[in-house]
Amino acid sequence: MGRNIRRYFPKDETHRDWGLNIITAGRSEFKPGDVYPDPSHPKDHLFNWNNGRVLNGYYLIFIIKGKGVFEAENMGSTLVEEGNILVLFPGIWHRYKPIKEIGWEEYWVGFNGPYCDFLMNNQIFSSSKPIIPVGLSQQLIQCYQALIDSDFMAQQDYHPFLCGITLQIIGLIQMTNKIQVKNNSNVENGLEKAFFLMHERVDQSINFEDLAKEVGLSYPSFRKTFREKTGIAPNQYFIDLKIKRAQELLKNTNLNINEISYLLDFNSPFYFSRLFKLKTGFSPVDFRLLP
Repeated sequence: MGRNIRRYFPKDETHRDWGLNIITAGRSEFKPGDVYPDPSHPKDHLFNWNNGRVLNGYYLIFIIKGKGVFEAENMGSTLVEEGNILVLFPGIWHRYKPIKEIGWEEYWVGFNGPYCDFLMNNQIFSSSKPIIPVGLSQQLIQCYQALIDSDFMAQQDYHPFLCGITLQIIGLIQMTNKIQVKNNSNVENGLEKAFFLMHERVDQSINFEDLAKEVGLSYPSFRKTFREKTGIAPNQYFIDLKIKRAQELLKNTNLNINEISYLLDFNSPFYFSRLFKLKTGFSPVDFRLLP
């Protein structure tokens, strides 16, 4: 998964049918000390902290790691943390940046059109409350990732797909915000962060006692709550993630079995192949040959 991907989409006839035009989508990672924002953005999107910026559209910026600050013409400086959505409204001056010593990772999507005005004016989306806590929702991350997936971008007439995913993001933000407010407990928040870290570290090994400590839970509480939520133990869930990632690599890359095994941090190609067949019913070689 690429860390820095920026896509800017040409205006499409879909905007007349849907009342929705997708302008841009992307993902960026800024490590401590990195310059922000990336100077390679187009001129109409680039800004600096001193001058800020005004955009001609709505933007949903999902912070998945790190911390920063946000300011707008209708509010003072506000802390932004992982699991927050920044909502930018058209015509409203704003500026934001990660804390230099911490950095952050962000996804974004920008859009405009007459239907947006209807969607983006309600109790959840408000220019007076532009920071929405949603937690580290895997569903949201997958939607943002789908917007920047190069396989879809290679296809013709992809704009309706972009519109559909963007509408899904808007709906998920509303849903997850309500859930976040309702279940604002240390256990729920810790478990949500654990899910996020497991997906992020699918190519590594995880010590689950250390992971529980990292997300602020005792290991017994983490293991018990995780099983209640998923029906399986954390290590089995993590293995399933690795197998799913292996399936994607087998279908979408030319990596051989040994390379995939080592990339996903299995003990050996033999162990990987045996586990893959146990989980899927196919050997990696046979799975790659499936239509």
